[in-house]
Amino acid sequence: MTLETFVECFEHQAKIGLGIKRRLALLGGEPTVAKYFRDIVGFVVENLFRVNNFMIFSNLSGVENIKWLTQHDFGIVDASVIWNSTGLTSYASNLKNKVYQSLYLLKESSIKITASITMEANQDLTDFKYLLEAKKEYGISSIRFALDSGKLSEFYTRGTAVYEVLKFLHDSGFSIGIDGCGSPSMKIFNTKQASFVSNIRGIDIDCPGSAGIDILPNGTCIPCMPYLSYKGDKPKFIDLKCLDDLKTIYGFSPRDRMLCPAIANIDRLNLKL
Repeated sequence: MTLETFVECFEHQAKIGLGIKRRLALLGGEPTVAKYFRDIVGFVVENLFRVNNFMIFSNLSGVENIKWLTQHDFGIVDASVIWNSTGLTSYASNLKNKVYQSLYLLKESSIKITASITMEANQDLTDFKYLLEAKKEYGISSIRFALDSGKLSEFYTRGTAVYEVLKFLHDSGFSIGIDGCGSPSMKIFNTKQASFVSNIRGIDIDCPGSAGIDILPNGTCIPCMPYLSYKGDKPKFIDLKCLDDLKTIYGFSPRDRMLCPAIANIDRLNLKL
């Protein structure tokens, strides 16, 4: 996305008051290696008085841009990096080194770091032990957890594996937040497991139905990421006056949560159970 498109969308959002508590997030691809990363973040820094929460979702491969980022003061704005850490153990050594460099830089800054993990059905606890090193070496104590939302039905017989990962995170002292798009159904757990999981502070199962809008690089938008593969025409963000305007294209808005593709997958899983 160019700075021009970003500013146009930013100003439109400010004009119509669309957004959740003035929360702004940069997603990818990988934003820290994007051509206009510094231009866009520089604009955000100049307009912090209009933002409450600023997040960057990143695999931390853009070390030089991460270094540049840490040199800025975000004041009272809640600035954070959501580290897309899934797959770290399979990265090539040069990419791993970049990630570790970025983690070190962020550790020395005021920017908060949350490790985001998306568990796939073929994974188990051994795939997430690296988080202990992240906690010890870089002070990461917050986890954003999700199951692969496109393949939720594959977790039908994987409740114990999911439980073991969540218990490991809890017992290791991590605070845990659940991504609504990949929230695990309690029905995949046995009674004892479900009781434990439901009592972990910060675990709220299911999407709240109030997701923000994802704006794509060309200025079009989708209700949230599960709609990315939508084959029809996507509306320009600057043509929206409210969330319900999305109904003109999609036939429904983010508030119609039961029509969400990810929620539909959860429903199919629950029906099987």
